[in-house]
Amino acid sequence: MKLYYFNFYGRGEAIRMLLNHAKKPYENIQISKDDWPRYKKSNLFEFQQMPMLEVDDKRLTQSKAILRYLGKQYGYYSKDPYVACLQDSIVDQLDDMAVHAFRVRTEKDERKQRQDMVMFSKETFNSMCKA
Repeated sequence: MKLYYFNFYGRGEAIRMLLNHAKKPYENIQISKDDWPRYKKSNLFEFQQMPMLEVDDKRLTQSKAILRYLGKQYGYYSKDPYVACLQDSIVDQLDDMAVHAFRVRTEKDERKQRQDMVMFSKETFNSMCKA
């Protein structure tokens, strides 16, 4: 099994964590941002995106789809459709939250970034955690 992703945390990290927790051996192929354009043109990656997991002769893409696949393989994903839906909704909610956090993190203006962080922590994060 081979996991292709950038040499930093991001969408591939949850996959790494699941594989490590399940104690499943895999080759962690880390690609630098500088090397990515060459890889992207290689037609190795569906949708020209990472992460990508090679399992046997299959290439799996999209981080949440990979997580569901691995979760089913290694007992982390419920067989009960309702419980599986609840699991998916939590993961999707975290993904929605990450979009807001990424915007704050990448804001160039330090003053605006501080304001956005306060708004994120007091409003966005709190409202998204209510359940």
